[in-house]
Amino acid sequence: MKKCYLYVRVSSDQQIQGDGLDRQESMLINYFNDNAAAQDFDPQYEVIKDEGRSAFKAEHLQENAGLGKFFKQVKEGLIQPGSVLIVESLDRFSRENPFRCVEYISHLDKKQIELHDVDKRLIISRRHSNSLTFATMIAERAYEESRLKSYRIRKGWDKRRRMAKEEGQYMIKNCPPWISIVNNKYELNDNAKIIREIFDLYLSGIRSFNISKMMNNSGRLINDKLWTGTKVCRVLRNVRCKGDYITNITDRNFDDDTINVTSDILKIYPAVVSDDEFREVQRRLEGHNYSGRIRNDLKKTLFSYVVKCSFCGSALSMNTTGKYTYLKCSNSRENNGCSASMLPYMPFEKAMLKHIKDIDIAAVLNNTDRTFNEIDKIKSEIVELKKNIDEYVQGIAKRKKQGQLIPFAMIDEQSQAEDKLKVLKELLSSKLESTNITHVEFSDDVHDVKNIEERARLEVELKKVIKRIDILSESKKKFIIADVQYYNDDHIKHVLLLNKKSGSINAVGEISQKNGWRIYSFSENNRLIFRVESNGDVWTVQARNDQSIEDIRTYMTMMVGREPEDFDYHLNEDCIEWVE
Repeated sequence: MKKCYLYVRVSSDQQIQGDGLDRQESMLINYFNDNAAAQDFDPQYEVIKDEGRSAFKAEHLQENAGLGKFFKQVKEGLIQPGSVLIVESLDRFSRENPFRCVEYISHLDKKQIELHDVDKRLIISRRHSNSLTFATMIAERAYEESRLKSYRIRKGWDKRRRMAKEEGQYMIKNCPPWISIVNNKYELNDNAKIIREIFDLYLSGIRSFNISKMMNNSGRLINDKLWTGTKVCRVLRNVRCKGDYITNITDRNFDDDTINVTSDILKIYPAVVSDDEFREVQRRLEGHNYSGRIRNDLKKTLFSYVVKCSFCGSALSMNTTGKYTYLKCSNSRENNGCSASMLPYMPFEKAMLKHIKDIDIAAVLNNTDRTFNEIDKIKSEIVELKKNIDEYVQGIAKRKKQGQLIPFAMIDEQSQAEDKLKVLKELLSSKLESTNITHVEFSDDVHDVKNIEERARLEVELKKVIKRIDILSESKKKFIIADVQYYNDDHIKHVLLLNKKSGSINAVGEISQKNGWRIYSFSENNRLIFRVESNGDVWTVQARNDQSIEDIRTYMTMMVGREPEDFDYHLNEDCIEWVE
């Protein structure tokens, strides 16, 4: 008995939504039932479906397509000789060049598999005379129809592209949700404000996961759908946000059946962000952004990744007990030899923010002409590197064209130049960010861990200012020492004496450098305790007259370890200038 395979296919999404597949299948089943006895068909038939697969482009013969899998089984000998492939019409089987269609038919015939065209009541095999002649005529008609249709579609798309470029007319109706069609033109709608805000948040340094939480909590949704970190990243990578539409242009050579697909980028949409902003976002997406995580809808810390242990240098991690949150050295927590004790987090945060609010950020970061000179220098290096990389690319392309071998050293040098270029671009971005910071602002509600948006923004700003905070915490002492380092090439350092429980700042020490002079000072409640200035040869010392030598020596001791190894001091009461 002959095993039958019933093949049905439609080429477009509109046909999938219609009854094309069901109609074909019903027609083939009726043909099977009417001819089963006369043709000796096996009662157990198999249906093969291809949805949205073009026969003109041979998409239905791809390995993952229904007919493609059938031909693979034929090639592997898994389809028994004498089997039958039944189609509504030969154009369901192929709409390619008739010579190619005859190749497919011949392949089936070699394996003794018949092809039945139900519409024409035609059995195509070598046992039926003239069947190949009729099949070729049908294939020729189907091919010419598709060829003409393809030409008309191409002309239609060419006209759409031209109208979009020259007159701003809409090209496709399927728009992103932040764009609407008004009077046959694309316009930004209210959703564009949400997209713009997502880019602004990300450019400020806040991660996609945190952005999704902020948008959901404030109800800034599109089509009432909740945001996720993945959805935010899709928006950030969507070229339509900068006005681009990528269109594919297919050129067919009907003489040799070859296809050449090229892409063109059209500026047809109104842009939400500039090209430079979009490019910067892509750079950050490659290396990730730098705002800390939000867990259980709470932003518990503003100083993740910057707080370190003064004893061993390892990171201080968060630990929550009930409603209290603590910082503790990772080595101490794991009993790896560190004796640092834990400290309450929130008093530490309040003290640090008070300190940040009271200082002159621009002075701390030393944003002077020297910084801008460094930026100009980096820009010049980037231009030179790009020029070198272009020379490598052109040199390699020239050697390939001439059939010459590419020296490994040449490829390696190009790779090293590209790596250096990436580092310089990141350094330039960091420098440009720091030059824009003059002060850090925050509200009185910033210490509320549910205030996710403000805390996430503030964390990003703090990380542009503070490089590292080393904390010295001992179990029997009520004070901790916080050694604050900034992104300023050691222009200024601060040493804070903080009350563990209250978060009050008992004293502020400062080490600064200006015009070749090194200045050391300590103050309590903005009142000077002592001040030392030195150019390496000359030392001057001022101290408050209500302080004892022992008090001054205690504060001086806090400076040791924050200077070069040969730093030493000797206090001589006769050399001190006592001040009110």
